[in-house]
Amino acid sequence: MIAYTSTSDVNHIVNVLTECAKACRSLTNPAVRSFSFSRIPKFVQLLNDCAATCDLAVILIERKSHIIFDFLEVCEELSLECAWECSNYGYEICEQCASACERVAKACLPYILENNTVEA
Repeated sequence: MIAYTSTSDVNHIVNVLTECAKACRSLTNPAVRSFSFSRIPKFVQLLNDCAATCDLAVILIERKSHIIFDFLEVCEELSLECAWECSNYGYEICEQCASACERVAKACLPYILENNTVEA
């Protein structure tokens, strides 16, 4: 659980995770189906996975789950993969999603490092 951090830090990561989930879902919205990337099933699945992972991370943080540090590692990896994929399409909406995913990775890293320090 993220018991070692201040409430404002926890609120920050929850906000970053929520924004990322929203950004990923914006690319799976029917309104963007005309873009070329929307016809790539693996990319759409990655977007859905990233959004769902962010949503679940928020739930685990709110529950003060004992697995949150491990889960944030998954979240960081998936968000970096999603950011990289989003950056390949050149659309503004994809760039916004890539930025949101990169913010998740940056926000998760201190918690991952904190957990590695606590375990050592």
